[in-house]
Order: sequence, then structure tokens, then C-alpha cells
Amino acid sequence: MGQTGHTDMSIIRRSISNRDLPENVTNILLSSWRSNTAKQYECYLRKWEKFCNRREINSFSTNVNNVLTFLTELFENNCGYSAINTAKSAISNVIILTDSEHITVGNHPLVKRFMKGVYNQKPSLPRYKSVWDVSEVLDWLQKIEIDNVTLKMLTLKTVMLLALLSGQRVQTLRALSVNKLKLTESSAEFHIETLLKQSKPGRHLSVINFTSYNDRQLCVVSHLHKYINMTKDLRKSNALFISYQKPYGPVTTDTIARWLKTVLRNSGVNTDVYSAHSTRAASTSAAAANGCTVDEIMTHVGWANAQTFATFYNKMCMKNESTFSDKVLQRK
Repeated sequence: MGQTGHTDMSIIRRSISNRDLPENVTNILLSSWRSNTAKQYECYLRKWEKFCNRREINSFSTNVNNVLTFLTELFENNCGYSAINTAKSAISNVIILTDSEHITVGNHPLVKRFMKGVYNQKPSLPRYKSVWDVSEVLDWLQKIEIDNVTLKMLTLKTVMLLALLSGQRVQTLRALSVNKLKLTESSAEFHIETLLKQSKPGRHLSVINFTSYNDRQLCVVSHLHKYINMTKDLRKSNALFISYQKPYGPVTTDTIARWLKTVLRNSGVNTDVYSAHSTRAASTSAAAANGCTVDEIMTHVGWANAQTFATFYNKMCMKNESTFSDKVLQRK
């Protein structure tokens, strides 16, 4: 994930080349963008290039007025705050402001004020305030008996158990590898040697630990044993999760997300509202509601800032949405 892969970074490369840097220096600079970030940037850099061509503007050196006009076009074309913020970050990486020396696009006072205006008109609010009840999903998973299960159902069950009990992103689940797994009868330990979204110099989610659970139908360690045993003669790579259909190759993050949504849908969760990523909020919120401290959650999930959990992931379970109202109405 740390490589740019097959992403077309020609626009970014040309902007760097304008600085007359050696090719080897340019290549290292290009690798500073993760593949997903590069894909997002390329989309808006193409729009920026077309904008500049229409107006015969230098796409690598221009004034802040042209930048604001471009961002306003995106706004008027129904782009939200998040999309416009991504566009701002993208062009900030490739242009030099001719009228504001030594100030990047993102730090220009007018651009910062403009982004506040965009937020006020099109606020980027949390997708949901409450989250589904983990017990609903666990009840459905428990009905799938580990001793009498198809590879498809075992795959769906194992991936959901790992998502819930690790509190990790789909990207992390895809990074799990059988050759970096230490599996015993009572525990499982995955070592992560792939760059993740949260990986930064000095901080990386290196180990994910699981312990056995007394209910075998919900024990992730037991399911890992079963899954690896069922797939050992099928797998052609070290990736933990492989397709349950021929040619049994390693799967993408999109496939894992689809598997998670399938389990959610089968459990009665509204997948028109909740995405695969909602497993992260559901599991960490359930842990907090059941007495797990914020420090324990942060350590397990790999967050460095407690505010991240408080702002984006700590949601009230839907079945408890009326708790405050009930307490107000409750008579002694």
C-alpha cells in the first residue's frame, strides 16, 4: 500500500519536474503519496488541468484568484466539503502561487476562509449518529456452526469476527498474512508488515492479538484454525483471505467490504445506511459501553488520539437511542 502502483501520477510528476530535480529525487518524492491518496488527487488534478486549459492559465504557477474560481466551480457542481478539501490539497501539491510567495494554497488566508464558507453551506457531518447493535450480528454468526460449514460461510463468518474483535479497517484485514500469523490453541497473533493508512514515522500497527473464547461458535481463534485448514490446499499466496471460488486468489479490499456488508444485511442491519467500515464504530462503541476504557480501546485499535474515537467512532447503539429521554421521563 505504500507504493503508487498503477496510478497515473503524470500531472504530479510534471509539477515536480518543473523544479529541475534529478529523476531519482523525483521518484522518491512521488512515493510520498500513498496509492489511495494519489488516486484521489489525480481525479481533481485532471479537473484542474482542464480548468487551466480552458482559461489558458499556467496549471503549475498561478494566482489565488484562479484557485478560488476553480474551487467555486466544484462547489457549484455539487461537490461537498470533503471533495473540495481533497481538491485543495491536491493542487496545493503541484502549484506555486505567483501572488503569495512562500505560502501554499492550503495555508493562504483567503483559501482557509473560503473552506470555512464551504463547510458552513455544505457541512461535512458524521454519516450516522448511532450504530447498529453488535449482538444482532453475533446472534446471526452464532447460528453458523463451525463443525458443519461451507467455505463461503466460514469465510464470511471469520472475516466478520476479525473485523469486530480487532476494530480494524478493511485495509488492515486485507493485509493479514498466514506467514505472519502465530496461531496456538488459545491465541492468534498477526504481525503487520504492510503500510497502513495510520502508519507514520515512529507509529505503526505492528501486532494484532486475539485470545480464545469459551463459546466456540464465536471464538475467532477456533475459526482461524478451521479457515486455514480448509484453505491450505487451495491457497496460492500468503494472504489470509482468499476467494472461496476458483481460482482462489487473494482478494481486494472491495471484496472484503462486500463480504462484511453481506453479513450485516443477513443480520438485519440496514446496509443502505451502514457501510462495511461501520464495523469499526460498532465494535469499539460496544467495547466502551461494556466497560472497556478509552486507553484500552486506543491500544487495541491503534489510535494515537483519544479525540479520534470520541469524534468519529464512539456512537450510541440504536437500541439505546432513547436512554436520555427515558431517564428524563422516569419517575422515582
